[in-house]
Amino acid sequence: MPECGMEAFDFPKALRDARRGLEMQLVEYVAEHPEMSYRELCIPFNLSLGALSKIMKRHAKLRRNLIRKKRSVADSESSEKSGAVRHLFSRD
Repeated sequence: MPECGMEAFDFPKALRDARRGLEMQLVEYVAEHPEMSYRELCIPFNLSLGALSKIMKRHAKLRRNLIRKKRSVADSESSEKSGAVRHLFSRD
């Protein structure tokens, strides 16, 4: 530990935080592109299929929730648009 009054840098904690952040970015990208296979996703991220699968397995619940959230937002937007069209053609 340095004696110059600085706090000790917790390298393992910083490394874990950085890894979690990168994994979250990967999970969000996969959730935004559900049509892409894991084999296709390995190439731009420069990961092996096994590493990608391991990350996605660890965050499977989060990925499903992100996909559901994206679909519900898209459904609500489409229902708002269809409601506006119905309003234009109603005979009130």
